[in-house]
Amino acid sequence: MTSDATLEQQPAPAPVQPGAPPRWLRIGLCIVLVLLGAMEALDGVLAYQIMLGGETKIIAGTGIVRALVAAHMVIQPILAFAVIILALTGRIRVAIMVLAVIALMACLRFIPTLFADGFGLASSANEKGVRVIALPLMAVGAIVLAARNQKLWLATALTGFSTLYTQTIGVLFFFTVLIVGF
Repeated sequence: MTSDATLEQQPAPAPVQPGAPPRWLRIGLCIVLVLLGAMEALDGVLAYQIMLGGETKIIAGTGIVRALVAAHMVIQPILAFAVIILALTGRIRVAIMVLAVIALMACLRFIPTLFADGFGLASSANEKGVRVIALPLMAVGAIVLAARNQKLWLATALTGFSTLYTQTIGVLFFFTVLIVGF
């Protein structure tokens, strides 16, 4: 009775490892990552030109805040160009992780001002909440998904949201200053 039951039981199948995404998805992810990397590189190069021009007085804060902002301004274009190169060579997972690191660095520079000023006005509380809470969680989620090689399209979207959010805020600020003035 037990010998027949044990012979009929099949061993459990091995867990299925996620395979490589289809070719069309890999090409699409590479294109999106190159575009996001180019946006970050442009943002970083423009900020880097400000520092090279000797205009470091415009960096707000003192001590750790100033150091975090300066470090972000120096490292961002380097990492952005790394994203472009990695995406062009097909190393999608690593490119996503590097783009998520850029997003985390951009969020880290807001944390010291949060301790100094708090969330501030209701309008700025939403933006600080997004930058300090939502975007870092999205970046960490993207790193986890890319490390596990799962849903790379979602990981790209999570890191891309951070880049697009930052660029949109910058463009809106520019047009607001252009229309209303300082």
